[in-house]
Amino acid sequence: MLPLISVVLVFLGVLGLKRLLPGIRKRRRQVRFIRETLAANHTFDNRRVIASLTTVPDRINNLSPTIQSLLKQTRPPDEIVLAIPEFSVREQRPYEVPKYISRLPRVRVLPCPKDWGPATKFIPIVREELAAGRRDTLIMVVDDDRVYPRDALETYLHYNKQLPDAALCFRGAAMPRTTNRSGITPPRRREHFTWTIFGSVGA
Repeated sequence: MLPLISVVLVFLGVLGLKRLLPGIRKRRRQVRFIRETLAANHTFDNRRVIASLTTVPDRINNLSPTIQSLLKQTRPPDEIVLAIPEFSVREQRPYEVPKYISRLPRVRVLPCPKDWGPATKFIPIVREELAAGRRDTLIMVVDDDRVYPRDALETYLHYNKQLPDAALCFRGAAMPRTTNRSGITPPRRREHFTWTIFGSVGA
């Protein structure tokens, strides 16, 4: 019985590896393409760039890997803005901002009177930049539970030059063209992309 189980496990392992290999190869080709593109078009970009994110009380003590990956970018953001509402709607409790966040370089906590859910990562900072007359600020919207490649921001700047009026997206899902009468979107197959969602104030 034991040899049979071993054979089945090996078979399943091989099958799983075969399914994973095309994805791994595709990811390597993407990384190689991005690095070659950046190397061929390497110029210093001095535009103001903000990396903006939000979080929930349960995850606020675990932001260091994400923030460190942003600080170690080939072109670091001028500022990393952490938008924190007064009260978490999802978890039904207030936030307690840990002291370590204030010690991180380039990081600024932006207090928000309202919790917009996931949109809290961009609505408050967009409003603040527009109110200050900084309409040309570029905002890179990031998640609080991801570690970003070192050239993520540089890639964003590269493609922003080519599409200056666009909100760039390197990760997301296809939006449905229609909804049913109740206004609820019916289930559908989603097309996923790699990396993260970027935005531009001027978009």
